[in-house]
Amino acid sequence: MAWSWSTGVVALPVIGAGMAGVFPSLVLVTPDVVGRGRAERVMGYQLAAAGVGAVAAAGITAVLVGRVGIAVVGAVLAVYGCLLVASASVLVRLSREPETDAALRS
Repeated sequence: MAWSWSTGVVALPVIGAGMAGVFPSLVLVTPDVVGRGRAERVMGYQLAAAGVGAVAAAGITAVLVGRVGIAVVGAVLAVYGCLLVASASVLVRLSREPETDAALRS
């Protein structure tokens, strides 16, 4: 199937709409994952990383599209998705509070 501009005009917003809920959902569950005491600081880091990541991801994607072509966008999004899942899994493991935390005792 050959890619056309009309396919891209339809597909890109659909992909964006599908991915739009990921970041707000992750921010929403942050207090449950890291604990209420750390949530404010961690949310600040999340928002800062999201800003930097959005700029970096757009730049990397633009360079790849310029060199390889529009067909690389699907693979790039798949890689970004895998990176998101991997980094979220690592951060959840690293940020778990000890079992003896005061919040769990009360």
